[in-house]
Amino acid sequence: MELVKWKYCNPYSNQKYSATRSFQICGRQVLINQLPEEDITLDSNTGNVVWDGAYVMCKYLENVYNWDKLKDCSPPQATCLELGSGTGLAGLTAWLKGVDVYLSDLPTKTGLLESNIAANRHIVTAQNFIQAVPLDWERPEESITPDMKFDLIIGSEIVYYKPLHNSLLKTLILNCQPHHTQVVLSYKPRGLGEEAFFSKAQAKGFTINKIPQDQLDPEFQQLGGYQVVTLRLEPIKYL
Repeated sequence: MELVKWKYCNPYSNQKYSATRSFQICGRQVLINQLPEEDITLDSNTGNVVWDGAYVMCKYLENVYNWDKLKDCSPPQATCLELGSGTGLAGLTAWLKGVDVYLSDLPTKTGLLESNIAANRHIVTAQNFIQAVPLDWERPEESITPDMKFDLIIGSEIVYYKPLHNSLLKTLILNCQPHHTQVVLSYKPRGLGEEAFFSKAQAKGFTINKIPQDQLDPEFQQLGGYQVVTLRLEPIKYL
């Protein structure tokens, strides 16, 4: 019998609000615990389930992102920070690609991240590590990694909430090494002010590059709308 290719948008198995979901990432089965029973609103519990944009990010990191860029970074291992990790799916993908990963979210939300790290530790035998850390964008200097500058920062579906744009930018700037750190964000424009974030980022010295649609996961090329954007902090020099 011919095997049916795994699909994210599977009409015969919709796991979107299941307590546990499974994903095929980097040739491995990744298990993700969710908390769908809690009320999810625009500004609360949004990280309890996997957003489509997180999967778009995963496939970009798996199949398109040039990991060779990080070979000469931060010895002994390149470091990645995921902002607003939620369930941690995107950060787990970076971990599978061989870098040290910090999954971050509000202090009250790290329990879900820790459960998903534990659920997947057995699929990686390399020495790179992964850790859940509390990080409040409104007080990023209180993070347990306040002095670290990361080689890669990722975030999926984290630019939709306009009231937190300034705090998100502050967090990015604090954790970016100018001219070095690569930032990758995925999102779907929903008319909530997402583009305003990138205008503010440019004003703070970030260069911005949109990844062509034909480089995204084929399933989401068909659906349309999803974006992956790369940024780098290049502070403006005044003569």
